Amino acid sequence: MRKTNEAIREDFKGEVLEVPGIDHYVCDVCGETAFDACDMKKLHEQLVRAYRSHKGFLTPGKS
Repeated sequence: MRKTNEAIREDFKGEVLEVPGIDHYVCDVCGETAFDACDMKKLHEQLVRAYRSHKGFLTPGKS
């Protein structure tokens, strides 16, 4: 497997979203993708943000 941070396309709640910049591993033979635990958490957080933005939902602001 090779390490990359290419954009990831994921099906999330019925929407196909693209998330850039998350480190992950890809097998060049079968296409399997794997993540470290902290990068998996980052992916989920960014998918939630991308989904909310795509749907026009309000997002939490910083104080």
